[in-house]
Amino acid sequence: VATSREDKIKLQKALHFSKIFFNHSDLGHIILDNKFNIIEVNESLCQLTGYNSNELISQNFGIFFKTELLYKSFLRNYLQDNSFNEISNIEYRLRKSNGNMFWVEIFGKKFKEGRNNYSIWSIRNISIRVNSRNTIRRLNQKLQNEFNKLQEIINLIPMPIFIKDGEFKYIDCNKAFCKFVDFEKEDILGKDVFDLFEKNIAEKFHQQDLQMRENPSQIYETQIKNKTKFIELHKKSIYKDDAFSGFVGIMIDITQQVSQRNYLENRVKEELEKNALQRQMHQKEQLENVKFLTIGQMAAGITHEINTPLTFIKGNFEMLVEDLQMLPTSKLRDAMIEDTKTIQTGLERVGKIIESMREVSQKNTEKIERVEILDTIL
Repeated sequence: VATSREDKIKLQKALHFSKIFFNHSDLGHIILDNKFNIIEVNESLCQLTGYNSNELISQNFGIFFKTELLYKSFLRNYLQDNSFNEISNIEYRLRKSNGNMFWVEIFGKKFKEGRNNYSIWSIRNISIRVNSRNTIRRLNQKLQNEFNKLQEIINLIPMPIFIKDGEFKYIDCNKAFCKFVDFEKEDILGKDVFDLFEKNIAEKFHQQDLQMRENPSQIYETQIKNKTKFIELHKKSIYKDDAFSGFVGIMIDITQQVSQRNYLENRVKEELEKNALQRQMHQKEQLENVKFLTIGQMAAGITHEINTPLTFIKGNFEMLVEDLQMLPTSKLRDAMIEDTKTIQTGLERVGKIIESMREVSQKNTEKIERVEILDTIL
């Protein structure tokens, strides 16, 4: 209560500025009695709801709700049958004067004036925020649905597929990869190659992974599972804001192809060795033929050189035998004639050897036949 003119002026000025602040606040303000009837509103609330102050004063707060049921639900859930002292950050949909719904954030606090209980509430329009949040949620849901579909498709692919982050930790994989490493998916995510593979294999994989920071893609073969299985790995880097953030990998089982390739390589090697052996044998045969040809040529020359003096010896030996037979009978004569038989045997043996050498050195074998001697002269 003002006790002087000066106090009265100060009080009027304070009330004036309070009203200015009240009406020009960015928030809508509303004062309610203990039955939630509207006592006062500011201009921001009128602009927010589309009502003027005369339309709102003495109305119940339920005017902003679409149905009486929604209003009762709001009182029951947030105000606990008027037993609240303070409320904050309540997000709710209210109705404007034209019937359109909009999202608001409500803050409220009770206060007492004399014997009466009142509450003042601040209301902020958060439709843009909620709509944006809902849009983001819908987009996230859409992305999640697309991701789930993609995950289903990836799981249908029989080849092991995995995704690693920038620290080379597994962040996703398909069922084929789980089966390949014999781990459940939850046991794979967050792990690295040293947790899933033998040390020597893991070290090789890790060294290849490190190169992905420099190379956008990789294709290489390796041998795993006690060296009984061959795989071909295809990797593609993932970049975020031009920075390496991981890669996608696909494993292709090429054990059968490698087996076929090794079989073909062995067959080619066997054929080459076989051809080399045949070529060696052929060369040996050629060498033998050359040897036989040379021997034949030598035999022909030797036969010719021996046959001439042998013929001379035979002729003279026959004459010697005839001369011995013309000698008077005596023991010496008989002994010499007997010796000629031994010499004759030796000459015949030499003749057979020469004949054999002639057959070797000539293509056609000579044979004895009757001919007209005059035909050989003419």
